[in-house]
Amino acid sequence: MLAGLADKIDARKIVALGGIVGVLGSLGYSLLAQGFASALLLRTITGVSLAGIYMPGLKLVSDYTEGPLQNRFVSFYTAAFGIGTGISYLMAGELDVLVGWRWTFFISSLGPALVIPGVLLLVLAGRLRTEEEPVSIWAAFGTVWREKEVRTYILGYAAHMWELFSMRA
Repeated sequence: MLAGLADKIDARKIVALGGIVGVLGSLGYSLLAQGFASALLLRTITGVSLAGIYMPGLKLVSDYTEGPLQNRFVSFYTAAFGIGTGISYLMAGELDVLVGWRWTFFISSLGPALVIPGVLLLVLAGRLRTEEEPVSIWAAFGTVWREKEVRTYILGYAAHMWELFSMRA
């Protein structure tokens, strides 16, 4: 939904909001997690942050590249995101040994905090849909989902993401 929203709202604002949510989720986890239920809620908040950063960020990349370069830049973005996520797991493990899990989550809030000024100051505004007739996110989803080839690609990519994040975990 956040990627579709980036057609109507500047994607930089969505990415920045994702950064804010990430800071709050990580800080909240470091300060407030007291068991399974609170940990699950606070990690879900950081998952929302990931959704607010990854796909709208991908839209920003694809907004300013065309042709063969677009595929290359999207690949670089995806690879950099994956490498960054992997490095964050490594750093979190090392920090946990040094300072414990609460400080590890506190320190990890710096990552999404850096996203906020970075995207607002260094990235061009995303392109917005300028249609006169507004299209709801659900209507757009229905249009895309009815296309068998597109649906197959979406399901394949979803399976790939499950595999990717399972391997990282």
